[in-house]
Amino acid sequence: MCLKKQQISFKAVARAALFSSTLMSKVLANRVRCTVLYATETGKSQTLAQRLNSMLNCAFNSRLLCMEDYNFSDMEQESLLVVVTSTFGNGDSPGNGESFKKQLFSLQYLRNKLRYC
Repeated sequence: MCLKKQQISFKAVARAALFSSTLMSKVLANRVRCTVLYATETGKSQTLAQRLNSMLNCAFNSRLLCMEDYNFSDMEQESLLVVVTSTFGNGDSPGNGESFKKQLFSLQYLRNKLRYC
């Protein structure tokens, strides 16, 4: 039994590559958005947040931000918000997370909606 080789043109391969690229970009664009926020004094929480963001980016459309760079009004549109922070001294929050903490604790209506561990 002799099988005949089928030749595939470059044009056909290019079309297939373009089609698969288009499909992949649509799938990636439809992933759930996730924001990872961090606050740190020594940099350890930032390192952990970067690693977590890399892992989450496999399943989510994730982004990494320092708390002081985060626009607090964006919180209502968040599907998933992950906060990585440390404490120092007597449980004090890092300097770059202090304003975020104050704004978060001032929102009474969020108390029943927040899940944390």
